[in-house]
Amino acid sequence: MPSPDGRAWTNPDADRFPPDKNGLRRQLLAKRDAIPPEERRARDEAIVAGIVGLAAFTRATAALLYVPVGSEINVWPLAREAWRRGIPVGFPVCDRKSGTLTFRRAFADVPLVKGAFGIPIPPEDAPRLVPDAGTLCVPPALGYDQNRVRIGYGGGYYDRFLAVFSGVAVGAAYRENVLPSVFAEAHDRPVSVLVTENGIL
Repeated sequence: MPSPDGRAWTNPDADRFPPDKNGLRRQLLAKRDAIPPEERRARDEAIVAGIVGLAAFTRATAALLYVPVGSEINVWPLAREAWRRGIPVGFPVCDRKSGTLTFRRAFADVPLVKGAFGIPIPPEDAPRLVPDAGTLCVPPALGYDQNRVRIGYGGGYYDRFLAVFSGVAVGAAYRENVLPSVFAEAHDRPVSVLVTENGIL
């Protein structure tokens, strides 16, 4: 992945990550949490700008996003830009019994309510947003590798969703949370595009 000055970029801490996935998740979360808030805001702005500049966003029939929690990359400006352009926005709803993920349409003037895992979701009467081939999805993640394989939180909701998703999946990650490679499993599906504050992979 090129840096802004055109040089190839690699993660200098890659060899410090443990081989087991839970240990990997803990370290990726710790690295993300350690980024100072002001720096994180600047990086988030660069990542959102990169996604907005994608043709897949310009042409999107809908944008499936997530409500950022803790040190997750703030995609709220992406939602606001989608609303401004008239692109429908959906936020995820997890069904803990079935282990499935659906999306409800979110509106700028309708407050969210508390959902599974304490994460805000659109209210129950919000219409379901069914993705198609033109839908853009930005899944939450702890990190990625340079093959664009996502490292999630371990619940499997997005793994199952992305396995049948026909639109364009766009990953977002900080540069130090992009690894050379991870031990991909059979259900892992790479995202189509990976955006960091340093550019696009």
